[in-house]
Amino acid sequence: MGSAHRRVPPTIRLEGRGVAPLLWVRGIARFACGLSLVALSVGCGRDLERFVVPRYTGPFKPAADYSPVWSHDGRSIAYRRAFASTDGPPGVYIVPSSGGHARLVTGGSFLWPASLRFSPDNRTLVGISDFQLIIIDVATGATNIPMYTNNHAQYPDWSPDGRQIVYNRAFYTTLPPQPLDSAGIHIYDLSSGEDHPIFSDGKVVGGNSSRWSPDGRWIAFLDFGSPQAVKLMHPDGSSLLALTMASPGYDLRNLTWFTPPGTDSEGLLYLESNGNIFFVDPNGGPPTRYQLLYGYDDFSPDGTQFTFIGSQPSDSLGVVFVARVNDFTGETRRQITSFTEPVLVPRAPENAPRSSAIPP
Repeated sequence: MGSAHRRVPPTIRLEGRGVAPLLWVRGIARFACGLSLVALSVGCGRDLERFVVPRYTGPFKPAADYSPVWSHDGRSIAYRRAFASTDGPPGVYIVPSSGGHARLVTGGSFLWPASLRFSPDNRTLVGISDFQLIIIDVATGATNIPMYTNNHAQYPDWSPDGRQIVYNRAFYTTLPPQPLDSAGIHIYDLSSGEDHPIFSDGKVVGGNSSRWSPDGRWIAFLDFGSPQAVKLMHPDGSSLLALTMASPGYDLRNLTWFTPPGTDSEGLLYLESNGNIFFVDPNGGPPTRYQLLYGYDDFSPDGTQFTFIGSQPSDSLGVVFVARVNDFTGETRRQITSFTEPVLVPRAPENAPRSSAIPP
């Protein structure tokens, strides 16, 4: 199972009609989305100030690390380093969850790969690079783009058996015209190489932040409505239902399956754009506020710790930290990665005179 997907050759599939106009529209869309992502990274970096202790009031500085995700055995954390450092070039790194030496897995950039997720066997990462699904071999760093879409892939997640990946496509174009099922939530099958949208009542299901339940029976996601809703469905699109709605005027993010420590109440955790964290039980009942000292990115497999991007000291670039879920004082806050700018050695000009002195 762990190596089945590596035998699938990349499939290039241009969707819609008219390749030349499609590439022109795609280029404009990429440029616009690139600008929006840069603006989003600025906004996210500013949001980090809420979780910095003490609060930093100086000039804006972006984070150095993004998308920290825990391996399923709890031993490692993968993340994207956005800038070159003494650890190496920008790219995907893996570090022991207890801290230590960070190992470069594969190269990247300020924006990519994003939305990293470990496969169930921890041998592979899935992410998004240049709005395409990318599969990364953790041991060798080999990468594979298994299929192509010009509809901007986002937010991938593995099925618990490791055979499929759920993700969402951000939009479809009307010029040239594309079918509605070019967008929405899709499932990619690693063994067959087939990709299909999820339908419910004859319509493509739209949304983002899709997350497969640990037992594989459900897919949770955030819909595109106003206000947004946390929704649940079976992988075939049946039994679609809304669990809860966002507070008026706020967006939802960071959807994840979560079991609070010391309980067997498996549910969904999500963050509103006002900073409030909520837990909702899929079996019914209203959402309840859940208290964490910092904003979360991912949780350890046993649910007792979480990753977040923080700064220490407060004027440095954001790096990976972990803390315990039930810590409300910051006592268990641990810095996992660090950022040090590489030392640049000045290069002598090519026409510089060379010394002709004969060494003694």
